[in-house]
Amino acid sequence: MKKIFSVLAVIALFGIVLAFDGPEAEAQKDWSTCMEKYDTKWGGQCEQYGQSEDKYTVFLRNTCDESVDVMVCMQQANLKWRCFNKSSLAPDGEMEAYACKSNKGKKLMWVRKAGDEATTFPTKEEVNELYKN
Repeated sequence: MKKIFSVLAVIALFGIVLAFDGPEAEAQKDWSTCMEKYDTKWGGQCEQYGQSEDKYTVFLRNTCDESVDVMVCMQQANLKWRCFNKSSLAPDGEMEAYACKSNKGKKLMWVRKAGDEATTFPTKEEVNELYKN
C-alpha cells in the first residue's frame, strides 16, 4: 500500500511540475506563434516608384496576450531584403511590411517578448548576407 501511495504521489508531483509555467517556460516560448498573417496585397503606392503592381504587402497581427517585438523582412526583386521593426506590438496590434518591387512575396520574421534585449534580432546587413537567395 505504501508503494502505491508513493508512486501516486510521485506522479502527482511530476504533473504539478509539468503544469508550472514559470520563467523558464516563458523563455522557451516560441514567440513567432504570436504573429498571424491575416492578409496580403499586390499593388499600391510606393514612394520610390509611384504606383507599382509589383508592390507586395503583408499584414500581420499579434494574437498573443502579451506585447512582442517584431522584425519582418521582405525580399525585393534585386534579392535584397527590406526590413521593418515594431517594438512593443500590443495584443491584437497590427503591422504591415512591404517590398515595392517584390520577389514572389518572400518574407522573414523574428519575434521576441517585448523588451527582451537578451534575444537579439539580426541586422539588415546580416539578413542580406545570410539570406542571399
